[in-house]
Amino acid sequence: LERGVAALYLVAFLSAVNQFPALLGDNGLLPARRFLRHPYARSQPTLFRWRYSDRLLRGVAWTGAVLSALVVLGLGQFVPSYVFVPVFLIVWFLYLSIVNIG
Repeated sequence: LERGVAALYLVAFLSAVNQFPALLGDNGLLPARRFLRHPYARSQPTLFRWRYSDRLLRGVAWTGAVLSALVVLGLGQFVPSYVFVPVFLIVWFLYLSIVNIG
């Protein structure tokens, strides 16, 4: 189950790396900075509230993809649960940050 969820996160992060800059990037259809000023966007939890750049978004997405790939490869079987659970929480929070600006 955990590998399946991590695989879904991996696909989602990789698609964010490829698609997000064209949609909500600095030169996208709806620039993220303008979107984040909207009242709806202000109520959403995201890392990008303080600062947005395409480079930061790609960094967050690649970090999430790497952590997800480690879980898919079986990281959870080799580390104690007190280390593994925070990895899943970090992946979830990174994904939540990307989704809530898009």
